[in-house]
Amino acid sequence: MAVKKQNFEGVKAVTPTFRASYLNIFTPKAFEEGAPEKYSVQMIFDKKKTDLGPLKKKMLEAAQGAWGKDKAKWPKNFNWPFRDGDDMPEDMAEGQKAIYAGTVYCNADSKNPPGVYDQKRNEIIDQREIFSGCYCRASLFMVPYQDVGGRGTSGRSGIKLYLQGIQLIEKGEPLGRANARDDFEDVESESGGDFGDDADDDDGGF
Repeated sequence: MAVKKQNFEGVKAVTPTFRASYLNIFTPKAFEEGAPEKYSVQMIFDKKKTDLGPLKKKMLEAAQGAWGKDKAKWPKNFNWPFRDGDDMPEDMAEGQKAIYAGTVYCNADSKNPPGVYDQKRNEIIDQREIFSGCYCRASLFMVPYQDVGGRGTSGRSGIKLYLQGIQLIEKGEPLGRANARDDFEDVESESGGDFGDDADDDDGGF
């Protein structure tokens, strides 16, 4: 028997600072074939340095707004958005594991483009200014959902995080971006001089 959900829209919240991964805030992306394209971010929180209490309180408020304060009356298959970064798959690359070690993470997305702002709340237009690896905060809308099961459904329930906006707090080391500089080694000109020494003798020029 399905648990009856109250008519409850959701709760708005602003996150503490997190490290952004899988950042798609200017162009929507589908992560699975046939899935709708969405704007999204994965939010990675440091367990020791981040106080997630206020954010968890907002999530609890959203759940209680839908199913009441008695957790015994909540859906049996209820899922909180957080995942433990120390429980990553064994076959994950060591470099990836290092990124998630000592963290908790969760995802937020939206069909609509989020607002993107700098530290002074100016809109960021240049997409190169914010990328996966940067430290950010996000404005979220938390909506309780219940999938009662059946054909074509997952049978899951929980709190869905919709991305409303994101603010750049500090730039960080890029994630998932190769450093082309490391592909090369130092070299010297075979003539022993600078590469531009014979430029005047070349009538070709550009």
